[in-house]
Amino acid sequence: MESNAAGAIEHRGGVDGEISRFRPVTDSAHPLQKKHMKIKIMGVINLIKKALIADKPNLIFVISSIVLWIVAYSLWVFVIPVKNIFLYTPLSYGPHIYVLVIFVLHLIVSIYSYDKDSKISHLLLGSVAFFNFMTVVLLLVYIINYG
Repeated sequence: MESNAAGAIEHRGGVDGEISRFRPVTDSAHPLQKKHMKIKIMGVINLIKKALIADKPNLIFVISSIVLWIVAYSLWVFVIPVKNIFLYTPLSYGPHIYVLVIFVLHLIVSIYSYDKDSKISHLLLGSVAFFNFMTVVLLLVYIINYG
């Protein structure tokens, strides 16, 4: 085993005594791989901008979903315990957590389906806004009837 000027370790072995070089582990990715990853990341960022920010209905649906989710979370955390309302839900998660999971899944699917058909994206994000609205209504009904 010998070391050359480039820092690679040379080892003679194999069938015909060929030289095999071992690169140190500290080498980073090849510059072309870095450029390829940068292009992919920029493509995803541009897709998100096009699907969520440039498209007005999707932007309205996302903002209204976030606002309604914050209202539902606030009702669940701050109002329901004060009113001494005991709600038993599966796995002890509130309805706002289920809507949050649905929101994340629909958001991902709507971003990637936007190029094929923007109406599917509108339907997915609109349904999440509707689910958030219904969650707020459900919590208000609990507060009014049982509080």
